[in-house]
Amino acid sequence: MGAATNKHWLPAFTIAGVLGAALYGAAVAQAPMIALPIGLVLAVALAVAAFVPVSASPKIAGATALLLLTIYPPKLFGGGPLAAPELQKGLLVACWVGAASLRGVNWPVMMPALVLAPLALLSGILGQAPEGLTALQTVSSYVTLSLGWSFLAVRWRPSDALFLLRILALAPLVSVGLGILLSAAGLIDLFRETSVARLGGASIAALLGGIGAAGIGASITLSELRTSYSHRLNLVLFAVNWLIVVATASRGPMLIGAILTLPWFIRLTLRQARADGLVAAVRLGLGLTALVAALAVTIPAIQARNDSQTFNAATGTVSTDATSGRLTAWKEFLKLVEPSPVFGLGVGAGPIAKIGESGFEAQHNEYLRSYLETGAVGLLAMLLAAFAAFGALVRRVPRAGAGFMRRFLVWQIAAFALYSLTDNTLSSPYLSVSLMTLIATTAVVARPGQKGIAQRT
Repeated sequence: MGAATNKHWLPAFTIAGVLGAALYGAAVAQAPMIALPIGLVLAVALAVAAFVPVSASPKIAGATALLLLTIYPPKLFGGGPLAAPELQKGLLVACWVGAASLRGVNWPVMMPALVLAPLALLSGILGQAPEGLTALQTVSSYVTLSLGWSFLAVRWRPSDALFLLRILALAPLVSVGLGILLSAAGLIDLFRETSVARLGGASIAALLGGIGAAGIGASITLSELRTSYSHRLNLVLFAVNWLIVVATASRGPMLIGAILTLPWFIRLTLRQARADGLVAAVRLGLGLTALVAALAVTIPAIQARNDSQTFNAATGTVSTDATSGRLTAWKEFLKLVEPSPVFGLGVGAGPIAKIGESGFEAQHNEYLRSYLETGAVGLLAMLLAAFAAFGALVRRVPRAGAGFMRRFLVWQIAAFALYSLTDNTLSSPYLSVSLMTLIATTAVVARPGQKGIAQRT
């Protein structure tokens, strides 16, 4: 499909994506007024699409999606149509449609989203659906769970990938900057007081922490490329993103940030040692000093959260749990699926499942959520599909010439898999789209021999 043909297709796909999102959002949210703001966005999108060069359109679509993740509408707008999650989800779908229609889709990487469709049907027929689970809830959850895989499967070009990595590295800072402005205007609270003050920016602490972890990964990826983008600026963004993650007091993002940082820090040290042993020793010492200082700041915040108390409404008890109630909640969720362990309770059961442990509107464990909704059959199928999708992505990066970048890509995937043990990495578009975009764009720039991209040795 040539550029001219693509140019004509873009408005059509924009109309289909955004109008479909409007109808879908209105139906699921049962609030017809939600179609009004999406309609306004549709008008603006059509006007812009008519004048934007086709080569820039996927970049704009991807960047818009990432910047949408920097705000949390319920925090900004309270109730009402603008705060409805279906509005933001619909806009993300529209961004994906715009990018995928011009760049194409890597269907083997899309495998988990494709496999989930028959699983939703199977669990709906053979599973034991809880009261309140409707077809609309199932469709809504399917779209949510597919978003991350959809962005992972876009065939981004190298120029797209570089642009989106830069946006991703800046996204946490954008959220904090917006949060400062809105807080100064008295519209939101920049910090949330729990057992410890947690930075939320224009979002909330847990989501800002996840986006911050993706920003750390993006900064590292960019620092390994010889591009016109400033290497020192990448290092500054790396440090700023780490400060943001620490300020959110989010343990999962801190762990993921540490996992992503460790191999890169070792690589920097060894690279400098080959160039200049004395300089490497000094830098290693400074790095270790910074690490100790960061731990001195971080550990008390983590300990304060570990010592926080949780309330269980079912038993009426208050307990201290280092996992913020996760272990107790997971046991309760597992009991819910006991009547149907093979096919689960149906896709969409996760968000409406009720347990006694307070503060758990989601499972905070994607493996558990998959088992709850689709049973053992669905969990196994999704694990195999995810393994195939990530494997297809890694195989596109040849071993010869890719060096550290290929290993770092695998490291990112492993970090995502680990993060999924303790948080909603797929059932939260904030986490799924940001982390999957990081992995997808790293896979693109990791391929050696591409025009305009050279890796550091």
